[in-house]
Amino acid sequence: MAKNVENTIKGRIAECVAEELFKELNFFVIKFGQEHQVEPITQLQGFIEKCDGNFKLKYGRYEKWNSFDYVRRMPDFVIVKNNFEPELLEVKYRTSGIYIDKVNGLKDNDIIELFEYYPTARLLLIVNKSKTYFTDCDFKDYSELKRLKATNFQILYEELNKDDDSKDDLCQLPLTDWLKKEYNIPIEKSTSIIEKYEKLVDSWLNR
Repeated sequence: MAKNVENTIKGRIAECVAEELFKELNFFVIKFGQEHQVEPITQLQGFIEKCDGNFKLKYGRYEKWNSFDYVRRMPDFVIVKNNFEPELLEVKYRTSGIYIDKVNGLKDNDIIELFEYYPTARLLLIVNKSKTYFTDCDFKDYSELKRLKATNFQILYEELNKDDDSKDDLCQLPLTDWLKKEYNIPIEKSTSIIEKYEKLVDSWLNR
């Protein structure tokens, strides 16, 4: 129980850090996650049950999804910058970095389900960089690997596989690299802002 409480608190802190970070990067940030959408529905269920009504939320899984499942899995934020398209952004904290095995794929079910429900979403992964581990041979660009190991902030997203249109590749980049690639924000400019939030993550989450 204590571990679950700690993880919940750290998850909330991670979301707060992410929200303020993107605001400082001049994004417009809208809270969008299940805690802002599902709570009224679950309260409705409790109210109807107290009134002896027959109402029960059904939770699906994989091949049996229903409308409520999409609400439960809603990413945490919508972020918008200038004239760019809005992005769905999920935030997750992990005590170590996520390792994507090029052969066996990803083992984190929460992340797998996020992209199954919302394949165009972006995931901001906040990690303890001191515990991040990757296998060097899985990265063509060693400098990219080095940057991933040096940051608490990583972005995961699905990208269409050029060799197989029916399959998407899960890409993993340092936040600075993704901001440069998607929004043309110079790495040196975003780094100066992100470094401040790196210190907060180390102080609040990675102790």
